[in-house]
Amino acid sequence: SVFLFLGSVEGFSSKLQPCTFNKDKMCKSALAHAAFSTVAFVLGAITSVISGFHGMKITTYANARTTLEARKCVGKAFITAFRYGAVMGFLLSANGLLVLYITINVFKLYYGDAGKAFLAIIGYRFFEIIAVKEIEPALKHQLIISTALMTIGIALLVARPSTFLHNLQFWSSKNCKELLKYVTNLVTFTSYCGSVQDVADSCRIGAATNVIFGLALGYKSVIILIFAIALSIFVSFNLAAMYGIAVATLGMLSTIATGLAIDAYGPISDNAGGIVEMASMSHRVRERTDALEVTGSTTAAIGKGFAIGSAALVSLALFGAL
Repeated sequence: SVFLFLGSVEGFSSKLQPCTFNKDKMCKSALAHAAFSTVAFVLGAITSVISGFHGMKITTYANARTTLEARKCVGKAFITAFRYGAVMGFLLSANGLLVLYITINVFKLYYGDAGKAFLAIIGYRFFEIIAVKEIEPALKHQLIISTALMTIGIALLVARPSTFLHNLQFWSSKNCKELLKYVTNLVTFTSYCGSVQDVADSCRIGAATNVIFGLALGYKSVIILIFAIALSIFVSFNLAAMYGIAVATLGMLSTIATGLAIDAYGPISDNAGGIVEMASMSHRVRERTDALEVTGSTTAAIGKGFAIGSAALVSLALFGAL
């Protein structure tokens, strides 16, 4: 489908086309671009299948081990489940980096030195060159501005370190990722008054009330998250156009290994509780796995919030690369 879409735009032309950055120079044909885009799409699909297989294998091995550790204490069971989740998170992140490395080198074999310029496509609107003669004055202008800003920042840091660090910590807690985590905790964790308790109370009337109330709470919980993602996109785009959105995406994906770890911890602890129930173990073991399941439900929701937020930014950055 990707091959047909990209190829049909230029009628599957095999003729050389003007380069994006230098119109006087001829680059590869539309057919070649469509073919290599299809290769990249297939590599991504294969990576997804392999990641799913590895994730299933890891969680299957971790379920029984978490159940055995729950017989001793809840702390050891938690460490076992989270460590296996970390193994899964770092393994899947490594798979993604490996496929990215392979893709870059495959493109480099075909495009040659133009492969370096290929990596700058996302930011070409931000760094667009209008005329060659304007490069040197622009660099001097940016050097003066950056030097002045660095001087002011260093002066503030040296003069008022405690106040500066306090403000820095305050603003860092207001970024998009922290807001996603806070709202998800507020809605899903049992220690907060309101949300989860209200859903539990709605079960007294019937199952239908529980479903309707839970669905309404789900709709309500995403309002703040949507505005947070929209605000992040707006600020990033105004600061550096599509390049800013790409950098914001990189910021959210910088902790993807930990995000996958806490996301995988939920199903591991949940399945461990199922094994305890099917094996008819003591109620103490069941209480420990129940405590793990409560935390696992929250961590799984947090992981999904990170994934959806980063996917929205990646999708928008993809439009800038086309």
